[in-house]
Amino acid sequence: MEQLRIIYSKSKESTYVEKEDLEKIFEEAFKRAKIEIAYFSKKPDLTFVDPLPIGIESTGEILETSLVEHIQVSYFIKQMNNVLPSGITVLSAEYLKGDNTSVEGRVYGSTYLIDFVYDEKKIVGKTQKQIDNMIAYYKEKMAEFLEQREIQVLKKTNNRMERDDIKPYIIFYEFLIDSSLEISVATNKNIQIRPSDIMNGYSEYINEPMNYKSKRTKILYNN
Repeated sequence: MEQLRIIYSKSKESTYVEKEDLEKIFEEAFKRAKIEIAYFSKKPDLTFVDPLPIGIESTGEILETSLVEHIQVSYFIKQMNNVLPSGITVLSAEYLKGDNTSVEGRVYGSTYLIDFVYDEKKIVGKTQKQIDNMIAYYKEKMAEFLEQREIQVLKKTNNRMERDDIKPYIIFYEFLIDSSLEISVATNKNIQIRPSDIMNGYSEYINEPMNYKSKRTKILYNN
């Protein structure tokens, strides 16, 4: 058996595919690509590491499996992308050897990219300088929000809404050259921080709804 780690992306309609259906999609893709994977108790050896809830795009999802025979990684990627449905793309793959073992159980966080989506009413008729000033304002308010000693946001816990302080779970953040926010957040078995938690708290902080687009770019795990 050859253990393989696959990095893949999810976009558009594929973000609404449930984990159980995603397993079926990949199982069928392996069959169509004529790539044999291991089965245990009649179930395919497919481990989706820290799968996202529906509705979130990603360019850094991890799937680990065991191939019955060794094949070239470039061939594997080409064959899989020929048969996977639109919205799911294998980006890279590597064989696991030595200390490079499964990351399941070693995940401690995720990195997300968040882009503000501004209402057209805020832009129409404005000069470029006015638009730049507006973007700078919302960026500054986000920095203020994230730099608070406590960041209390409403989260659903045990089927009820409660306020949680997410400040301890923010590992790092920075604004990129296009003013999008790159933020890494910690996760554990008791709490999962998602972009919606951050943006809902931010909207409450500025007392104004803020539209946004987000995607996960990386799953963080200990070496």
